[in-house]
Amino acid sequence: MGVRDAKLSDVPRMIELAATKRDQYHEYSPMLWRRASGAREAQRSFFKKLVASGESICLVHDADGVINGFIIGPVISASPV
Repeated sequence: MGVRDAKLSDVPRMIELAATKRDQYHEYSPMLWRRASGAREAQRSFFKKLVASGESICLVHDADGVINGFIIGPVISASPV
């Protein structure tokens, strides 16, 4: 399917992917990336807010029904030049 807008139903998979990446970072730098209790719940709430608000660009990569990547970016006004 490719890249598409994220839906609220994608959030659990996005949380899994983020947790996997945090675990990898923890292996490289345990002091900087130490595991925080409640990280998944905090991120779940945050991601749901971002996906539902429409104020950020939230995209997922869907490969035959499996989400294998995502990206989130805020939409902000350009600063005056």
